[in-house]
Amino acid sequence: MPLGAETAARLDTLVAGTGPVLIGLSGGADSRTLLILAARWCRMGSRAVHALVCDHGFRPGSADEAKRAAVMAREEGVPVSIVRRAGATPKSGLQAAAREWRLTELAREARRIGAETILLGHTRDDRAETVWMRLTAGASPSGLIAMPPLSPHPVWPEGDGLWIARPLIDQTRAGVRHWLSAQGLDWIDDPSNENADFTRIRVRKILSRLGAHGFETARLSGLSETSGVIDEALAGAAARLLLGTADIKPWGGMLLNREALNAAPAGLRRRAVAAAIAMVSGSPLPTPRGVDAVLNGLADGEPATGGGAALTPFRGGLWLVREPGRDPIATVPLEPGEMRVWDGRWGVTSGRDGLDIGPLGADYSGYAGTGSLDNVPGLARQTLPALRQGGTVLAVAGLDTLDGVRTGWLGPALAARTLFAGRPPAWFDRAIALKAGEDGSRNSFSDAPYPRGSDLEVLDT
Repeated sequence: MPLGAETAARLDTLVAGTGPVLIGLSGGADSRTLLILAARWCRMGSRAVHALVCDHGFRPGSADEAKRAAVMAREEGVPVSIVRRAGATPKSGLQAAAREWRLTELAREARRIGAETILLGHTRDDRAETVWMRLTAGASPSGLIAMPPLSPHPVWPEGDGLWIARPLIDQTRAGVRHWLSAQGLDWIDDPSNENADFTRIRVRKILSRLGAHGFETARLSGLSETSGVIDEALAGAAARLLLGTADIKPWGGMLLNREALNAAPAGLRRRAVAAAIAMVSGSPLPTPRGVDAVLNGLADGEPATGGGAALTPFRGGLWLVREPGRDPIATVPLEPGEMRVWDGRWGVTSGRDGLDIGPLGADYSGYAGTGSLDNVPGLARQTLPALRQGGTVLAVAGLDTLDGVRTGWLGPALAARTLFAGRPPAWFDRAIALKAGEDGSRNSFSDAPYPRGSDLEVLDT
């Protein structure tokens, strides 16, 4: 199938709804090809499309390259913005820092234009390189799942509700460049792609040499897909373990059945505990070290902290709650009508003036509902989300309601991201919503299948 038709078919299945889409554009061969094909697909469906060029500013000439990339977008009739990174260049972890900044900026731009889907030009070669790096780092099978066609935006909470789509993920880098050359078009070659100081570039050269000796890098992409199928089954089993061993409270903590968890298979126990940590800490995908610390505490029946969560005894049981931490949790003002995410755990929309949300703190004598704290472990009380006006606590989210204010605990969404990469089966979404005391479901994938677009124009190679 010609690349244009194949990409259009991919976009039909990856992009939901009828709203605008955002393209991450660098001007390289992959992103320019994506720009052309996605722009034409959007025109056929009367869908708005925008592009964002992220200039990291890490080397001379990057600003000129960003301007060239923006010209490419304008030539396709695509509105484009350029954002330039401020601040000093990191002394280490340059590519990781660049990726984090770029993804955050893409999320902000998507919010600004009202897009739910961000298109990136990753190819099968990018996926193979990522799998190889993770293999050599000793990744588990779940760690080998790299660059799926559709995945939730990885930055939390800025990316909550946003999706990353990769329509070119089954194409090779060489094939994409051949297609672009056949159109009589050029692209920007990033000098960083020859810098062997970066792990990805060294891996790229290794795979090139292996390919010259008959190794098919497509096998690495296939390994990633196979790992995804296995991981989905394991995630389902871990989710059932979590639901069966955690008494989840609407204020954001949970009582754990220590005996049942310790008796479960180690791999499933680890996944279930990781999801539980994410739910109470507000940070998806807790570090292995943090998960180990909580697992050790469960095994010994002792208090423990890890991954932003704390295991604490209360009334004869072990509870998992938000760790108070060494640094204070911020208090943020709430603008009427604006939804804010607080501490990565709570979404709040206020219809009242002069309201803010912050931790309840150690001294809650001014809280009129202190009686409702009797069933909350002492360690958890100071991190509870308090709604204040003029310094007076009017309510605690998860324990009270307040006229004109909507609050929602994001624990179920955090569990879904940790266990199912944000795409949980409908049964899990419903079950955990009920466990957490919610009325509805956040899982759009339980709705009717996405509508297909009309026949799209074909670009021959």
